[in-house]
Amino acid sequence: MRRIIFPILLLLILGACSGNVDVLDGKLNSEKNDFVFNSELNVNIKKNSGRLVFNSTEDFQNIVSKLSFYRDDSPALRLSSEQNQDNYSCITPTSEITLQKNGFHSLYDDYVNAMNEAENYYDRPNGYEEFKNKYAMLYFPEEGDDYSAYLPVSDINIAKLLNSKGEVVIDGNIVNYKNITTYNQLIELGKVPIEENSNTLSTRATTDYPLNLLPGIKCNDRKLWVNVKIRPATTSGVYEEILVEVCFRKKGFLGAWYNYNSESTLAWEPGLSYHKSGSSSHNYVWAREYKNGPVPFRGLMSVVFRGFGNACGSTKYYFRVDL
Repeated sequence: MRRIIFPILLLLILGACSGNVDVLDGKLNSEKNDFVFNSELNVNIKKNSGRLVFNSTEDFQNIVSKLSFYRDDSPALRLSSEQNQDNYSCITPTSEITLQKNGFHSLYDDYVNAMNEAENYYDRPNGYEEFKNKYAMLYFPEEGDDYSAYLPVSDINIAKLLNSKGEVVIDGNIVNYKNITTYNQLIELGKVPIEENSNTLSTRATTDYPLNLLPGIKCNDRKLWVNVKIRPATTSGVYEEILVEVCFRKKGFLGAWYNYNSESTLAWEPGLSYHKSGSSSHNYVWAREYKNGPVPFRGLMSVVFRGFGNACGSTKYYFRVDL
């Protein structure tokens, strides 16, 4: 699996609206104006005809940044020096902030609903076609045996501000931010499955653990893999972040692999552990620390995937990190 290529990702995000701008026929209907107020972000956004309305791209990006930087008020976890993890800070997981409870249904909400319902469709005859029709606003690449539904926007925080068609109004123009149209883009973003591991080194007491990744592990009708990356910060006051992505899929009717909701636990060995639930990927994030240069981020990690069930759901799979 290739690492994410930041210039390409930047172009995907910043160039999302290129060629996808429609000028509204006349002014917005003032009688249809409504407002969406979110107290957690302290924002009040105009809504018109099911679309959020912004005066400028700067105003729009400001709300995207608020969604990106928001963290709950619980303290960040810190590893002790005895745990030999260079005293790195684990960033508190982002609270799931959307505007759905405030009266706006987004493209991201469609994706969350789809992941919640996926197993009800993929595991029965004709279910996939029903699922695809119901969630036609999502991206279904149907590449090889990958029949997952993907969010068709590279930035989930942008997707939280778009209607189901991928639209938002900026400076009087309807802008469509859907920008995922090929499987290669999903590959660059690290969203697609990788090949299953050809050995079992990751489950044995050995020093020869995989480095900065966990190749695909398969158990029954599930598969698991882990990516470790350095990325530009999405947190205020942080320059770079270290991201550990725990990714998984389930095999449905007729052998199609799909994304769905499950649980994982990531841990330092020995040391602290962290738990997440929801659809793939589960993103665990640390702030990159600098002291006359980047401080090494290294140690032995393990992941437990609850989706494997009784057969191997309690098995720890090990990998080393050294960045």
